[in-house]
Amino acid sequence: MQSITRPIGRVRIETGYLMCARMVPKRHHPANWPGAD
Repeated sequence: MQSITRPIGRVRIETGYLMCARMVPKRHHPANWPGAD
């Protein structure tokens, strides 16, 4: 990813995971999410 689109893309990805986390069971650990390292 480019330096400019990097933060924007990351926020969109994290937001998507948060929205999915509300729908799926809480079996998915946050450690598996991107940026958890």
